[in-house]
Amino acid sequence: MKPALGRRAAVTGIRVVSPAGVGVKDFWEGLSRPAVAQAVRRLPGVRPAVVAVPQGGAHDRPTQMAVAAADWDLADAGLSRIPGRAGPASLPTVAVVSGTSTGGLTTLEVQAEVLPRAGDRQVSPHLVPVAIPDAGAAALSVRYRLRGRASTITTAYAAGTDAGAVGARLVASCAADVVLAGGSDASLTPTLTAGFTTLRP
Repeated sequence: MKPALGRRAAVTGIRVVSPAGVGVKDFWEGLSRPAVAQAVRRLPGVRPAVVAVPQGGAHDRPTQMAVAAADWDLADAGLSRIPGRAGPASLPTVAVVSGTSTGGLTTLEVQAEVLPRAGDRQVSPHLVPVAIPDAGAAALSVRYRLRGRASTITTAYAAGTDAGAVGARLVASCAADVVLAGGSDASLTPTLTAGFTTLRP
């Protein structure tokens, strides 16, 4: 049976962490300026904290950026103290919907080089929890101790927008009371960049 879409969903906090600009105003102004060729794209004024993997080690760049954006986003929304963290069942249900096109691609490429050089026993045991696309959703859910569902959308470069739409439907259908939704990617790795380059005629 289809759930009734009886509630409206409101966006209460927005944060962009991007080489084009950090924050909505700077990001829009960055998009409006002519593009500048850069060998390495950096985040102006931002150093995402190293987010630890439960088994040890650190998460890949997309997850670190997602956490940096989420921390600011929740503060913008007035949710620094999130209702619905692990606790009584009567608390609001807070879900996570994360979007990404590639997940931890840098980690995957680095470990792919380790395999033929050093053998399978030298491949990092953190490869799977760090490189999989839903690493970001899992890290956010664990970081904020959320009780709601943790989902990942992988619809290429529309993933962040689709994650927002899925989050809105979760609220409208009463499947969640609050949803932390958005997208995160850091896909300009050597292999993927080479793949885009070869697309040119």
